[in-house]
Amino acid sequence: MSNLKEKNMFGSNKITFTLKQITPIIHFKGEKDTLRGTDLKPRFDKFLNLVIDEKEKKDLLLKKSKDNNEQTDAFDYKIRIIKGESDNTEQYLKKGKIIGAYFGDLGKSSKDSDKPAYKLSLYKNIDVEFIVNNDRLKTEIKKWFPKFMLFNTFGTRKNKGYGYFLPEKCNNKEILITNKDGNKCKLFTNNKLEYSTLESIIEEISYKYCYKSKSYLGVYKIEFSEKKKNYNNKEFNHLNLIKDFHQILKSGMNFNKVYKKSIMLKQYKYPENSCNEKKAMKIILNSQGINIDVLLNKSGQSKKYFSKKLPKNVYYVRGILGFSPFYEFRKIKNGKFSLKSDVGENIERFESPIQYIPIPNEKAVLLLVNYKKIEEFRTNREFNFTNNQNNKNKKYIFKVPTEDEYSIHNIFKENGVIDSKKDEYEDYFKYSVIKDIEEYPYGIGEKEDKNVK
Repeated sequence: MSNLKEKNMFGSNKITFTLKQITPIIHFKGEKDTLRGTDLKPRFDKFLNLVIDEKEKKDLLLKKSKDNNEQTDAFDYKIRIIKGESDNTEQYLKKGKIIGAYFGDLGKSSKDSDKPAYKLSLYKNIDVEFIVNNDRLKTEIKKWFPKFMLFNTFGTRKNKGYGYFLPEKCNNKEILITNKDGNKCKLFTNNKLEYSTLESIIEEISYKYCYKSKSYLGVYKIEFSEKKKNYNNKEFNHLNLIKDFHQILKSGMNFNKVYKKSIMLKQYKYPENSCNEKKAMKIILNSQGINIDVLLNKSGQSKKYFSKKLPKNVYYVRGILGFSPFYEFRKIKNGKFSLKSDVGENIERFESPIQYIPIPNEKAVLLLVNYKKIEEFRTNREFNFTNNQNNKNKKYIFKVPTEDEYSIHNIFKENGVIDSKKDEYEDYFKYSVIKDIEEYPYGIGEKEDKNVK
């Protein structure tokens, strides 16, 4: 009887998804590991809590104990990762360093070891096994897991396109996606992405990402430009496209002695008597008598007319799309600024609210912009910028602007900053709006209704 029960548990109650790895995962265990169940399950549980109605998931959740009816947020299933054949990672390395938006060296796993702390992992296929006893939960997993994997990446620097996997089969059968109308659709035809299916999923998922009945998930697309000269077509890689776009978006980029202006810092028009944090840091260094000619020459400015006085409002804008604990002008002595939150709980890092999703078999990437996450970061937030000049740590308070003061949505929306500047960036990327939000979700940060996702 026990053998029969065991056979039932690990046979008919098993769901196996076969995944194709699109980009390598950066993991502290290197090539000996890939997706981790300890990472995958909590994130998939969170997703299921978002997409399954409250009334429907009552009997699908784990209980805290056998004698306790109180439920957790975790669903009642087990998960196992089975690695397939290892694939070559050399195409993702250049001079021993990882390509794309991974800017550090790999470091050492420990002081006494020569082994790197991080290595690339790439497999031709990976199986994800679910052990599920509840038939209704099985149905929900079959419906939602492929959609979850479409819009999620894993491992270190996951939001920059690393660690992306696509579901190919379920129990050795081709996966058909159930769209919002209840129809079964293919995700790929002849290895080409079916955009009608993708758009249907985007619409369905966007509807779940709502605040006060308004979607807060914007979906945009960047494509490789055939005019681009820094990539040979044969050497195109999604990770490099993501790196270049994100750099142009936040900081600007030098290529072949041509400087492409930052979209956030240079292309955006600021209110009177205000500036962004990068200009403010230059003003601070200039007021300290530090030679910043190398910084001004790049933008064609004259030090003679460059201010030594900060304007009334200094906005910390780059942090809205990802906060790091310091900024540095590398060519300038004492050009490093450290920063920390001055209001509320201190944060050391704020992960970018933009998620980049590589589109396989296309030279294109999707951008998922979570506007709710942006507003939660903005709420009553100021930062101390500290510059160590002459061993004196002087603090400067920079404010994170509101949407009215600095609109992130105006950067991405149709006819917004990027869309209206297409011609300036056509040598680097093409830009289009896939699905925008209807209206900017003001009021986020207030106490939300329990029924609002």
